[in-house]
Amino acid sequence: MIPSKITSIEHYDEVVARYNLRGSYSNNYMLRGEILELVRGGNLSVVSTGHNVFFIVPKPGCFRLYYYLNDTSELVFFDKGNFVTEILYRGDAFYPGGEVEFFLRCGFFKNLIRDQYAGIYKDLTLARDDDGVSIKIATTMDEVKYACELFNSSFDSFSGDFIPESEYETLRDNGDVVVATIGDLLSGALHQTIENNVAWISHVAVGEHARGRHVGQSLVDFYVTRNMKSEKSRYMFWVQRQNIPAVNMYQKKGFRYINKSTISLLKINV
Repeated sequence: MIPSKITSIEHYDEVVARYNLRGSYSNNYMLRGEILELVRGGNLSVVSTGHNVFFIVPKPGCFRLYYYLNDTSELVFFDKGNFVTEILYRGDAFYPGGEVEFFLRCGFFKNLIRDQYAGIYKDLTLARDDDGVSIKIATTMDEVKYACELFNSSFDSFSGDFIPESEYETLRDNGDVVVATIGDLLSGALHQTIENNVAWISHVAVGEHARGRHVGQSLVDFYVTRNMKSEKSRYMFWVQRQNIPAVNMYQKKGFRYINKSTISLLKINV
């Protein structure tokens, strides 16, 4: 099965109109601006099995799939390269079993479940003991490079959001990264963004040498305090359900799961 390039936004819209039928399964949450950028860069391809269609986007080390499924008996087998697809669903009561089973039959396997958490400043509890951890906004390229390399090496390379070196300078200039130190040693980092007056954690990671020193907790406390504009200031992030220590820490601080999750599925072709 050979993918073909999407050559224009009109071409993309035509494909969506043909396959986005009533009752179809879809994980196509790409934003319009993202689609336009992909098309302009020649980085959006499409392949169809007849009743189902798959959009293919190249990512570092893999291809990401977005789809419209109208017949789950019509399987697809991608046999060149590594593929990941991520399905968004509204809590465990709406687990996308049909879609998951379809991809399992196509040779994929379950990877990670991520849950979305949120909090309001007045409901959150900040720690008092920093265990000798200092936090600051990253102001040098060396600090940003440390943070991004830590993020990229700490998270799943297929489902995570890889930060390319081309973005380092912008992150530094915008003050989007904070770093933790113990003594003079860089020990962890957090990357945040602001969207619609909500402060998002995009990445947070702790160096192996600093585990158990409350570095993650100190980073999160700094993030909360830094973005506090009023008692109703809002915070959000995604966390891997499998990361039990992180989940427990967030829950103790007062963050709550808001019934939105994703499951990623992988196909690795060696």
